[in-house]
Amino acid sequence: RTSKHWKSNCDIAMNDEDIEVEDRYKRWIDAGAKECNMDICAMDILRVESDGSEFILELNSSAIGLNGRHQDEDNRYIRELVLQRIEEHLLQEQNVPPLSGTGEVPQTDVQEEIFSVRAELAHLHMRLQQEMRENEELRSK
Repeated sequence: RTSKHWKSNCDIAMNDEDIEVEDRYKRWIDAGAKECNMDICAMDILRVESDGSEFILELNSSAIGLNGRHQDEDNRYIRELVLQRIEEHLLQEQNVPPLSGTGEVPQTDVQEEIFSVRAELAHLHMRLQQEMRENEELRSK
């Protein structure tokens, strides 16, 4: 987002558009996220147009708010992240190797539990998407 007002990045003339993330910004946010142990975050950067200097203002946690244009992509990413963290936690507790992406059949009760949780979350995600579509249709009428 950009703004013509020095106090905020939100004003009436705000631009809200997708831009390609430059490599330096990716390095900055990846380093900040790693240092602060954040999986989901956003970085506020101030760029001074007159001289091109840039300043990192803050690193925001998952309470950043998500852009409606990307809600499906964001929801999929968050769902996969939650599933990955659940799997890592359960497997670490039981000292069992992970199955994600291997196509293997569960061999332990913990792995079977993970498959069950993944299936239930996938089902809930599909129901949520259907309800969101139905709500959107009702609003557009």
